[in-house]
Amino acid sequence: MYSDFGAFAKALDNGVVPVGRDVLIPSQAVGDEAMAGSHDQYRVRIHNAGMATLLRAEYSQSDIAVLLSKTAGIRRIQVVEQPWGTFINAASFDSQDEASATNYDAVWVRDSIWGYYALAAEAGREQDAKAVLLTQLSYLASQSERMDRVIARPELLDMPEPVGSMNAVHIRFDAQSPDYADVTEHGEAQPWTHKQNDALGLVIAASVHALRDGSVTLDELSVPVPVPGSKACSENDAPSASTRDAAAHPALNSRLAGLVRLVAYLHAVKFQEMEDSGAWEEQPRRNTSSIGIVVSALEDLRALLGGAVVEHQSPARQERSSLARAYGAVVSALHLEGLADAESISTLIVEGNEVLHRQLRMGGESPDYPVEDARYRQADAALLSLIYPCRPKELNLAEELHILQIVGSLIGDFGIRRYLHDTYQSANFWWHDIKPDADPESHAKREAEFVRGTEAEWFFDSWYATCCLVVAKEMEADGMRTGLPAGASMSPVMLREAAVRHLNRALGQITGDGMVSADGKPVGPDLLPESYNRIVARHDDGKVFTWAVPSPIAPLNWAKASLTLCLQEFLQE
Repeated sequence: MYSDFGAFAKALDNGVVPVGRDVLIPSQAVGDEAMAGSHDQYRVRIHNAGMATLLRAEYSQSDIAVLLSKTAGIRRIQVVEQPWGTFINAASFDSQDEASATNYDAVWVRDSIWGYYALAAEAGREQDAKAVLLTQLSYLASQSERMDRVIARPELLDMPEPVGSMNAVHIRFDAQSPDYADVTEHGEAQPWTHKQNDALGLVIAASVHALRDGSVTLDELSVPVPVPGSKACSENDAPSASTRDAAAHPALNSRLAGLVRLVAYLHAVKFQEMEDSGAWEEQPRRNTSSIGIVVSALEDLRALLGGAVVEHQSPARQERSSLARAYGAVVSALHLEGLADAESISTLIVEGNEVLHRQLRMGGESPDYPVEDARYRQADAALLSLIYPCRPKELNLAEELHILQIVGSLIGDFGIRRYLHDTYQSANFWWHDIKPDADPESHAKREAEFVRGTEAEWFFDSWYATCCLVVAKEMEADGMRTGLPAGASMSPVMLREAAVRHLNRALGQITGDGMVSADGKPVGPDLLPESYNRIVARHDDGKVFTWAVPSPIAPLNWAKASLTLCLQEFLQE
């Protein structure tokens, strides 16, 4: 629609391109300025006129049921069926050109697991959820050779970039490829920041979730999985011992074997000390969120595998005992004692918790660096992961409230920033010919063009609302139904008010008619974009004007999943 930035800015300034309108919502807040904002009313920017009549100062179950119905099409996650698996692409584009330009039609493990949780929570989508998870586990098993090599030689991850990251377990692939090949660029695998332990922890956590509720069985985990292609770190390396054993014993290429290897991999690379690229796929740092997700996943796995065998067990207990035996047998067959057995898992949990709590005491996401170091960070939206969906069992209420408070500092006018000084999709990003990739050259261009205070504001309001409800319920379970616990700044009532506010903001992010995205191209109505981006322009008289418009990454399936899970959490209220 607009190929010239000046024409686009002029259209925004003249009101030709709609940018939403503010709706006033009565506030039910009872006294917290920082998070609930105790004012008589608050503003929510609405972009879809149909949403305006659905917003409430408080939500009843019938209100949530209406929202679930009215947003069903908006939130619907499309799964892609292929002979080799069932996938959720990161984003769904009508234009293949748009998909090819951004590579958001690829499959990210992290986004897929969020999609799994949302599908599992929706009536009638349980089989889609199961198929997506089993495909992710098959993908993991397809990397057995890569994991074996890193388990044997963890220093492979320390090689100069991008080789070190490419040696890690890969967290993104091309769904169009029968052998789960990497996304390619100019005929070669695109270098990517694959050191993302948070995504690996999410796979373990989701697998335990499915095994615990019986939607995935041990038999389905134990079926041999074809391993097409080579996932080795180097074609010149000889196959590892366990890879040779797997060739002779196909069951060692099963999904269960992939999970066992993954635990051993996280042990070998010392996840609790490792610098990884985390949820935002950027400069490696020691991320509290990544460490905490892995700790939570291992705690869940230990609980699933634990327990003494007793006579007259229930079918569920028999399945659990069988799983523990099968898991132990694979550990033994792969020679991974001391790396993936029950005792090793317990050791990892203890060591991971030590780092997790120390870093939270120090301030947040990656505080264990000098303040002037680019890796130093306190507030980061990724910390919400530690409240939902992966809450470490030893995380205490004070730590959860701290997470909500520091992530609260990232709340913007239309969404929530990932972190301060986030250059990705900042002002005029899409007009600077910057690729949305992990290449250092792209990052340097982002930094050079960054306008302070114009960080993209993401879809995380629904995620934040879910976390507020989770913590409110925990407080009530501890008998804190009224008043504040010692040292707490928020009561359950305040948290629920914050949850309502952020649900309203999330609904406000849904696109409406006639909108244009931040790259000047039309964006359809009833979509959940990845973020809202700033367009900044200077008039001839020197005045600077800014507008917020949707990212061209729309709809994003993670955003759909997050809103679905938020509404389901409200429904349980």
